[in-house]
Amino acid sequence: MPIRSLIPLTASAAIFALLAFVMVRPDLPDVPDRPGVTSVQSGRRASAVRSSRPLFIATIHPVAAIVREITGAEANVACLLPPGVSPHGFEARPSDARLTAGSAGLFYVDPSLDGWAASMPGAVPVSLLALVPDANLMAPYDPHDPIDPDREGASGAEFEDDLEDGHEQGHEHGREQGHEQGHEHGDSIWDSHFWLDPVAVEALARPLAQRLAELDPEHGDAYRRNAERFAADLAMLEDRSRRTLAPHAGDSVVLFHPSFRYLLRRYGLEQAGVVEGYAGREPTPREFGRLIDRIRDGRARAILTEPQMPTRLADALAEATGVGIAQLDPIGGVAGRATYADLISYNVDALAVALRGGGQER
Repeated sequence: MPIRSLIPLTASAAIFALLAFVMVRPDLPDVPDRPGVTSVQSGRRASAVRSSRPLFIATIHPVAAIVREITGAEANVACLLPPGVSPHGFEARPSDARLTAGSAGLFYVDPSLDGWAASMPGAVPVSLLALVPDANLMAPYDPHDPIDPDREGASGAEFEDDLEDGHEQGHEHGREQGHEQGHEHGDSIWDSHFWLDPVAVEALARPLAQRLAELDPEHGDAYRRNAERFAADLAMLEDRSRRTLAPHAGDSVVLFHPSFRYLLRRYGLEQAGVVEGYAGREPTPREFGRLIDRIRDGRARAILTEPQMPTRLADALAEATGVGIAQLDPIGGVAGRATYADLISYNVDALAVALRGGGQER
């Protein structure tokens, strides 16, 4: 055969081989070695290669980490959002909808944080917050109150001044409709970030195991056993966290976003203020000035930022006051913050260091 006639044949063979490679091994990360732990991408592969283990989907990493503790090796758990991505304003893709439609259950927090999950077609949505006893929950933060009137010791006069200040500055969100406009996907009577209190998660463990057993009766007994083990582990985690933060009881911090109110309440810490009550809702100049005054008056020992949020305003606040910045992470999902215990321990240790004056001084 002439060499010229071999050229198109060779090119065609190369293209065919490339297509075959893509079809056999798509550009997806390998499934982690630990049983039951998958990403969304590896979850797609797991759904394509059926096993006796059901597939559960979680919206964010803390939800996935908690569900994995209960399912253990009996199920695969995939997380929709990658680390570092905020669930606020997330828009699911068609591929996400196809994945959740083929799952045994879709676990999310609540309507105000990731409520878009409840409307995904074909999904069986389960709200974790709805399974937590009310006694373990907190009322949502009011973004029109930078000092949080629910915080013990907050001054009613200061609260009224801040409300008046908000009206004078012409808040774009009216007080009556602030929650509806601040949360794009629904409202809640509770603060969504319950998972940052290990006692609240301990109270969730057994109801969650029961819900999983309803979705997957074949492994129900294993789920209930895992819940008992997880509850015992959480009791030890809470004891360690309490001992770590006990020397700092009564200390105050400024939160960039009100994610850590549960953690502060659990360990007797105070909230001196919040930079952004809702993601993207920046303080007015007068509110920002009052935050500076509170910090200068000795009401805060650290400014807490989050890797999912911009740091420009926190940096400016630290520059103006000389108070250090510490980064806490409400989501995790990265090295050193993969399991639920790792996530809580990371935040407790980082907070203790910040309260000892080990923040990034300005």
